Amino acid sequence: MSREAELKTRTDTSTYPATKVATTKKAAIISLALASFPMPNFMEVDKTGLETGVSQIDIFARLLWFTLAFAALLLSNRQALPRSFKKPNHLLALTLLYCATLIPGILANSANLVTLYRLLEYSLVILSLITLIDLIKNAGKEHAAHTLSLVIFISASVLLAFIAGGMFIDPSHFYGVETQGRARLGGNAYSPNLLGVIFSLAIICSIHLKKNQVKRKKYFYVIMITAFVVGLYLTGSRTAQLGLIIALVLWTSLRMNRLNRLIMIIFFSAPLIFIISILSDQVISAAASLLGKGAGVESRLEDLLTLNNRNIVAEVGLRGALENWTHGVGFVEGVKQYYRENFTQGFWVPPHSHNALIEAFLSGGIATFFLAAYVYSKNLALIAGKVAAKMTSKPDRFAITLLTPMMAASLTMTTFGGIYTPITMWFFIGTLLLWTRERENKTAFYY
Repeated sequence: MSREAELKTRTDTSTYPATKVATTKKAAIISLALASFPMPNFMEVDKTGLETGVSQIDIFARLLWFTLAFAALLLSNRQALPRSFKKPNHLLALTLLYCATLIPGILANSANLVTLYRLLEYSLVILSLITLIDLIKNAGKEHAAHTLSLVIFISASVLLAFIAGGMFIDPSHFYGVETQGRARLGGNAYSPNLLGVIFSLAIICSIHLKKNQVKRKKYFYVIMITAFVVGLYLTGSRTAQLGLIIALVLWTSLRMNRLNRLIMIIFFSAPLIFIISILSDQVISAAASLLGKGAGVESRLEDLLTLNNRNIVAEVGLRGALENWTHGVGFVEGVKQYYRENFTQGFWVPPHSHNALIEAFLSGGIATFFLAAYVYSKNLALIAGKVAAKMTSKPDRFAITLLTPMMAASLTMTTFGGIYTPITMWFFIGTLLLWTRERENKTAFYY
């Protein structure tokens, strides 16, 4: 079988019962969209991290959301659950093992109900993987990719409407000044960086959904893309903005042949190399001196050059991970407690390691780190292989484009490895799409 035929993705679902496919997709969209809604902080939070209490309203709201999302995913997968655990998919087995490696660290560091609940939320990731695995088997990989793009679009649209409504009630709660002095969308309700990544993924999914639509619907998606771009700009998330640019360049290049891809990469890389080469030693030294700063910078340019103390946060986290390499310091709450006791380099206490792999290492030790690093490095290897390949299927192009901003964001925030967010679920589902390969005989198997 030729490479082209092997990479050809099934788009025709006529060989499957129409009712079954429609029902599966509808149930998947509803349950995944519910699990994809990012819960806000309804009450004011201490952004320095010195005050650790959580309001009763926020606790009740998150518990209610989790219960509804868990029940919806469980009901939509009631038939797929037995066979999924009887012969688990490769990524599903790795995810289950990942969660298991976190338990020793939780037990060894005085586990409390909050820590155990944080781990329980990862059951949404497991159930979402089962949902997509079943959808791929019933309707094909492209159908599953379309469903995921629709789920992300719905989630981001509802989020945008929720924030817009909240701005009328309490503008300062949804748009406020951070400790560095920058006004950003998110305020007390959301992390601006989380919103930035969500909006960047929503832009990608909107472009994906806009294709092959009637003219009226195309106008609707153009309007939504504009709204998401404005939202992304207001978050001020540099990682999300850079990740989106890289993703769109990759997406465009994957539609070309290999020669044009090479030309495009050179076209975008050459100006960057030229700019770096003409910078004097004094300019490089001045820029380097800003790295690690975040407060007290005098200009917008200086602020853009800083890492906002993230390198120091990562350094402290890595030191703690190496000191507790056998089982870590505990999942989420254990990491927070570690930083409260060991981070003395600033006037604030980091809520996490600002790096997904370090967070995994610090949370659960060496076994957790190796599992996270395996998934991350395998994604990088598959993306590189597909970029170099002669032909890349449409679902693979979508998966690569979707994963790129999340993998970029994992360098400065915990897209996975920390507290559950919609990005956590989307990362694992996007990974499932990337790892799944379909043959011409319509049987799916996994790398």
